[in-house]
Amino acid sequence: VELNVGFNKIGGEGAISLALALVKNTHLRVLNLAANNIGDAGGKAIAHALSANTGLKEIYLHYNQIGEKSGKVFL
Repeated sequence: VELNVGFNKIGGEGAISLALALVKNTHLRVLNLAANNIGDAGGKAIAHALSANTGLKEIYLHYNQIGEKSGKVFL
């Protein structure tokens, strides 16, 4: 199952809301969040959600203004 919300200007708040859903979702395999200006807060929320999500295999986050500190949360 794929979800493509790239280039939709969801911003940080939208990413945080999506992160809450990712924690519970086990069916999504590919998520495209490219170019949504999610910033550091959204990036951190997504990263933390991914630690609980066991189904997602691919995520696209380019062009989201995620800084180095929040980018390290993904590691």
